[in-house]
Amino acid sequence: MFNRIQVALDGSRFAEQSLPVAESLAKAFEATLDLVSVHEPVVGVEMEGWDQSAASWTEEYICRVSKEVADRSGLHVESKMLFGTPVRALLDHAGYTGADLIIAATHGRGVLSRAWLGSVADGLLRHSERPIMLLHPEEPNGDGEVESMDPRGWKRILVPLDGTEFSCGIIETALPLARKFGAALELVRVVPFPMEVASPYLPTTVQMNQQVLSAAKEAAASWLEEKVAFVESRGVEAHAVVKVASQPASAICARAEEADVDLIVMATHGRKGLSRAFLGSTADKVIRSTSIPLLTHRPPVFD
Repeated sequence: MFNRIQVALDGSRFAEQSLPVAESLAKAFEATLDLVSVHEPVVGVEMEGWDQSAASWTEEYICRVSKEVADRSGLHVESKMLFGTPVRALLDHAGYTGADLIIAATHGRGVLSRAWLGSVADGLLRHSERPIMLLHPEEPNGDGEVESMDPRGWKRILVPLDGTEFSCGIIETALPLARKFGAALELVRVVPFPMEVASPYLPTTVQMNQQVLSAAKEAAASWLEEKVAFVESRGVEAHAVVKVASQPASAICARAEEADVDLIVMATHGRKGLSRAFLGSTADKVIRSTSIPLLTHRPPVFD
């Protein structure tokens, strides 16, 4: 599934918390790790040599971290300092090298006070056609330690679906991970509250809405069971869950916490040409509302 994994770093310990996940995935899939950082030239800085010093620091940093990762993991690790606007530079580099996964923290605070990983993660989520794994760094405890995330412990993966066959393409992204780590997939469909079909002052309105909602839940459950059967035919355990909510993202996050899932895998875009449609806006809200790792992808068409 993954042959080349690109990891975005900004010089901070926060961003480096993505490295254990990247290393575990690279080992599991026998992939090359490509560690990159972006030097964005600062316009209008008058201090002589400042920009050159910043570029030199970035290059030294990314080379040093790459050597450390290679030495401790035994993986094939490459490194590159990129120039330009971070999102564009990262996506262009991934396209040039053929990376099939980009991993980034959702924020970072480098020594140069350029906290670009937050905006970069947002830009990747919106514009990448490659799978993006977004991780929330943890604050260190009193001893300066953080709990390391390890994919080998992933046992439950939540996969939100919106009722379209298009959204089911994301199942193909989740299946290899489930197989590799022995995880079960939980397929979730959120049914929205029905619109008022009559005046709220009429006594029949509540009954009519309940009937509409009941029918929608039954249809969603039936549809999900078909997808569960498909997943199980591919040798992976799966479960179907129907939730009712006015806000899909809130329901997805609540279910993820309730079920203690380890990873959320979801589509980032709606049908071609509707990049900010239901799936995209929901993914946006989910990544902003949960600390659970999120793998997003514009999915292939489900067959």
